[in-house]
Amino acid sequence: MENDAAKALLSIVREAATEFSTGKAFLDCLRIVLAKISMLDWTSMDKSTQYLVISDVKQKLPGILRTGCHVPQTLVADATISSGLKESVLQVGTRDKLVVSLTATCQAYPGFATKWMALNNVILLDTVADDAIDFGFDVTALETRSTKQIHTTLVALFQTFLAQVEFGRSRLTTEDQKCFDDFLAFILSRRKLKAVRWLHGALDGRLSKVRSTMEQRFVDPMVLFLSRC
Repeated sequence: MENDAAKALLSIVREAATEFSTGKAFLDCLRIVLAKISMLDWTSMDKSTQYLVISDVKQKLPGILRTGCHVPQTLVADATISSGLKESVLQVGTRDKLVVSLTATCQAYPGFATKWMALNNVILLDTVADDAIDFGFDVTALETRSTKQIHTTLVALFQTFLAQVEFGRSRLTTEDQKCFDDFLAFILSRRKLKAVRWLHGALDGRLSKVRSTMEQRFVDPMVLFLSRC
């Protein structure tokens, strides 16, 4: 397995220029190298290397949960993050963008599938890009957030919902509110699935306990706190 990963890294290096044209190009290459390291046999890696990979994942997860993108860790708690500082989340070990579709989300959460497919007749859910939705604060630090801050996020998501729907009446009905609940559940579930898939790629089966701990500590609470009751 180590040889396979080494060969893959060599193929990437051969394709690249002898010098990095930009700092971003260097970071992209480094990200791929770290991804390849995560595929190696963990029993053959020293503790410092394991710590490096786990630390890298911990730094990136908050940005993915908040924005659906990679963002500098120092900016995750800021009120706003410029779109120019956001980078697409890639499938670990590749250069392909990690995209979670409506179909994949329905398969992962079959209990919601009927509602989401019905909602899709009103709003084409796949056209509401995951990486276009920023929850507005570091969702891995929910215990420090006030009810007002969470309410602000829900209002922003409601505005996103309204922008996708044409209303022929001036007042919202109970049915419209139910549609928003379904929309919110989809947005949160899709973001959770994206984060979980990325974690599974970054921390494979040999670090399943570490991965599970991160999911329980950071990913699951996001859905709980931001769900509209």
